[in-house]
Amino acid sequence: MVKMSTLAGLAALALASCFAPAVEPQKSKSSTQKAKSTVTDTGQHFFVSPSGDPAGNGSMDAPWDLPTALSHPAAVQPGDTIWLRGGAYVGTFTSVLTGTPASPIKLRQHPGERAILDGNAITTLSVAIDASATSCTLAAGPFTQGTVARMDSEDVLLFIRTGSNKYTIERGWNGTTPAMHPEGTAVTTRNTTLVINGANTWYMDFEVMNSSGLRSHSIPGSIPPPGLGFGIDANGPGTRIINMVIHDAGQGIGIWTPAGDSEVYGNLIYYNGWDAPDRGHGHGVYVQNEAPSVKRIVDNILFDQFGIGSQAYSEQGNIDNIYLEGNTAFQNGILSQVSGYTYNLLIGGKPVAASPSVISNFTYGPASAGGSNNLGYSGGCTNATVTGNYFAQSSALDLVNCFSGLTLTENTFYGSTNGFIQFQLPLNSYYSSRPTGTQVFVRPNQYEAGRANITVYNWDLLNTVGVDVSGILEIGDRYEVRNGQNFFATPVLAGTYAGGTLALPMTGLSVATPVGHVPPGLTGPEFNVFVLLKTGSARQNVHPVPRSEVPRLLPIHSPRPPASNAP
Repeated sequence: MVKMSTLAGLAALALASCFAPAVEPQKSKSSTQKAKSTVTDTGQHFFVSPSGDPAGNGSMDAPWDLPTALSHPAAVQPGDTIWLRGGAYVGTFTSVLTGTPASPIKLRQHPGERAILDGNAITTLSVAIDASATSCTLAAGPFTQGTVARMDSEDVLLFIRTGSNKYTIERGWNGTTPAMHPEGTAVTTRNTTLVINGANTWYMDFEVMNSSGLRSHSIPGSIPPPGLGFGIDANGPGTRIINMVIHDAGQGIGIWTPAGDSEVYGNLIYYNGWDAPDRGHGHGVYVQNEAPSVKRIVDNILFDQFGIGSQAYSEQGNIDNIYLEGNTAFQNGILSQVSGYTYNLLIGGKPVAASPSVISNFTYGPASAGGSNNLGYSGGCTNATVTGNYFAQSSALDLVNCFSGLTLTENTFYGSTNGFIQFQLPLNSYYSSRPTGTQVFVRPNQYEAGRANITVYNWDLLNTVGVDVSGILEIGDRYEVRNGQNFFATPVLAGTYAGGTLALPMTGLSVATPVGHVPPGLTGPEFNVFVLLKTGSARQNVHPVPRSEVPRLLPIHSPRPPASNAP
């Protein structure tokens, strides 16, 4: 694993990658989870705008710019909400917002608007520098102090911001050679779009991406091309990343060991990564964790990365108490022209993974195309719980040295299984030939009433599949259904809910176009994923600024404590 320090006193920017007889067919089946109880937030409200000003007061009429808001202004207290107004925020940003476990701060997209953080920050030198210079002045910003910037063939650490666009610098970063750079030299960033160093803050609803279009690099390894920074790196304890859209970055989310007891929930994460000569790099979620902390990766939609969908991996650190539930992961690796399909879900590395939980997740890949799920990888795992999953792909599950304390029940596997003999673990369904019928899974969103992920396995190749959403919507609610593979396109269905099922289309859908890459093929009609959104309530209870409804953080299934012989 490779990590690159971006600023003394700040947590590391992690630029890392690993490497490294059929049962009776099931017919139509639907599974719907129930939503948890919610509590109400009563904090103050502040506002941020792409045209905001550091001298503003954070009101609707005098909003802050984003760097000011993320620096935790004195007016912001635990329990408050900061609203991002619509528009593009171009640059690299570091948040030190800090709430408390009982009263987290929330950074949210303003209702009905689209706020986009774009890490493709490009500027020029406004004053020439020679090979011995210890400072530089840029024509524009913002670049967060700690940004690694590329000037021609040299990487420079923009160490401390001493003026609006002036920085003290460290030369020859990443082993490059200091050189003279004339006025007007292009300056791009390698940095993560959003680095989270504060604690107990929730990041909700907005979009993080990179518009550079750089999807290949001539250098092997896990440092991305200049300009293609990662999406989010979380280092703060109690961080929650909720219902966001994260795409086309060098990596989606890195949630590292210092971010204890954090959660990645309900996000759409896709098209992240790049190709290098050795393989495709860049994963949807990359997680590490040390007990007794628990890292929750729940109800995300992860697809079509260059690398892995969700990876918990370490060579020297810890990967304890990784909790995966309700995630839909499919066709990860498909964008790579070098290595192709890879793991949708992976927990394992060189150390033993202690007490992983893999609960009610859904994966898919064309049967002949490859792709896998892996538990244990190299070092193995102890006290694993694997239950209620539906895995349909070339290799449904590879199990490596995980029998100590293993619970593996009530799963459905279509595809090969490796590392265990099926009759040794009989409380599962195993398919050696293609299933029939339909399987529909509805997962209510725990942070947004009326929202749900809908995953459909359409083995009979029907043009439409009926989905019961009566546990999500009330009669009279207005709703829309979005295609998970093209979330910002026109909804595939919209209307006023009259009860019963919705007929979701399984054909005629489209996929979003990756930045700088050709789009992958359709998964339908065999498989599709949708997001149901309530757009209006039958009860018509409307606040001028909607108050957030949040769940108590109680895992549906808590990881068991490590066995006495666990590392």
